[in-house]
Amino acid sequence: MKFMTMTAVAWMLSTVGSPAATQEFGVGRADSAGRNLAYSLPHTEVIPIESSQEREIEQVLDVSLPRDYEAEEPSYPVVFVLDPDYAFAIAHNVVEHFVDRGNLPPMIVVGVGYPGQSQDIGVYRRHRTRDYTPTHSLSGGYGREIQRLSGSGEAFRDFLAERVIPLVESRCRTNGDRTLIGHSFGGLFTTYVLLSRPELFDRYLAVSPSYWYDERFIFDLEQRVARDRDDLPARVGLFIGALEPPRTYG
Repeated sequence: MKFMTMTAVAWMLSTVGSPAATQEFGVGRADSAGRNLAYSLPHTEVIPIESSQEREIEQVLDVSLPRDYEAEEPSYPVVFVLDPDYAFAIAHNVVEHFVDRGNLPPMIVVGVGYPGQSQDIGVYRRHRTRDYTPTHSLSGGYGREIQRLSGSGEAFRDFLAERVIPLVESRCRTNGDRTLIGHSFGGLFTTYVLLSRPELFDRYLAVSPSYWYDERFIFDLEQRVARDRDDLPARVGLFIGALEPPRTYG
């Protein structure tokens, strides 16, 4: 359902009101040995982020800046994207496409990821199972062996709040407007942050969220939150594919 992610990104970002520059290569350019250079996304960079004492895990931030970031002085909203191994390039390109046509304001896109995630399916599955699941469960997901790592969603949420967001806001010109986007397990985590620390982001977008996880615990959490408060200070988008069976999202 990655097409759903692209569509949802475009919808959610339409509601949105310095790092060192990276080297950019044009199509067809070659190095000194005549070898074609790999394609790279323009005006993007990768920032390593140190782990905390509670999370001794190597992570990186993929950062996309507005095209005219260096030439202008305004501050910008920030969109934080989970599963950046596929979602960062989608979000970067969708944002740039609409900004260039005057249909979106310029914004910064940040993918919160892990080294090697895009090239190693095991790395991808282990990290997202650990960080995107708020509770520990040995069933579902990628099987019992990987599910043993599950249940660190709260620690990852606090890592975003205490390390990632402050780092981005210290290095980039931001205006305090923040959006979080997640798909599948990432959609589950996005909803968990909405219910547990809604003030962290202004917008939440959950695409094909794994609400089935751990016997649908997320619905129990929502009911507990609803008893304590009347509303949540955020805009929320929930998306599922038309052909998704109900068991996949709830």
